[in-house]
Amino acid sequence: MGVRDLVVRWAVRRPHVLPVEVPGQWRLRALLDHELALRDWPVASSPADADILAVCGQPGPQLSSAVDVVWDQMPGPRVRKPVTDGDNIGAALDDAVAALRDTHRDDPREPGPPHGDEDSGESHSHMESHSDMESHSDMAPAGIPLAEGAEDRDGLEMDVLHVRLGPILPHWPGGFVLCCELHGDVIAGAEALRLDAGQYPAAGGHNASAAGGHRMSATSDDNVSAARQCDHILDVLDLAGWPGAAERARRARDALLAGTDPAETTALLDDLELAVRRSHVLRWSLRGLATLSPENLRRRGLPATWAGDAHDRLLRRITHARESVAPEVADADTFGSLPDIVAGLDVAAARVVIAGLGIDAAEHGTR
Repeated sequence: MGVRDLVVRWAVRRPHVLPVEVPGQWRLRALLDHELALRDWPVASSPADADILAVCGQPGPQLSSAVDVVWDQMPGPRVRKPVTDGDNIGAALDDAVAALRDTHRDDPREPGPPHGDEDSGESHSHMESHSDMESHSDMAPAGIPLAEGAEDRDGLEMDVLHVRLGPILPHWPGGFVLCCELHGDVIAGAEALRLDAGQYPAAGGHNASAAGGHRMSATSDDNVSAARQCDHILDVLDLAGWPGAAERARRARDALLAGTDPAETTALLDDLELAVRRSHVLRWSLRGLATLSPENLRRRGLPATWAGDAHDRLLRRITHARESVAPEVADADTFGSLPDIVAGLDVAAARVVIAGLGIDAAEHGTR
């Protein structure tokens, strides 16, 4: 065995995987996440960091175009793998590793297409191929959007940058795009878009996703509802910078989807709730984020469970997970209200807020 083979073996030992969640297929993505944790494989934070692109479900035409853009942004060697069966995720990852090893052997220096900024691969350029969503800002030669000028609240001119969050972004709703106008890192205006609207079935009860295989169909509706709540909880905790608590939520979610003994899942949820309620730092960091009054929610036709701030919503989700209450489904007006909810927040805070709202592009707007 030569030095090159040793390098190849080391390179594919812990490949970085970038999941793509098709709307309605959160359980496939959760099962993939569980399998990656068992293998101690990292989840890629951006296309520039990814070796394997794992597409969970069958994307529609608009999301497929976004996947193609992300694929082009990934440096080689790289592998693109569809994940359509919850029972065969391990085999799919094994196949991806074998293909990655072969790609290393065939051309270990295969470069990805040039891109001027790694951050653009994470969220800002995913949808540049969509003519109906083009940003009309000037572009630098490398394809990086340049800032424009606009007046702030005091009438002073400041730079404005048009960026897109989603649809392929960690802890972000699948198939959802938020087109933002930024003043610095603060969202001054936004437009919410759903890719392939109306083309995806809602991921509700245990019969909602036949593509998921037996591991998914064997889970009770109550467990699925509680697991979905835990999935949203871990999104918030991870984005808030508390990976330890996020891991607690992940263990609870995986146990619920696996049909673990109720006493064990109850203990996991008790542990999670105790940790969250005791954290003064978490309370301080989430307090006041996107505070919504019950009257405001009623006027907009939004779910009553969104009342309060980000911390209130997080605690409410934990309670609902313990009670196996399914996330409330809002109507099409939900997406029209999101720009007002995140206006004035910085990008990081907006991601926390959206994660806490529990947006599902397959469910919203289909009623």
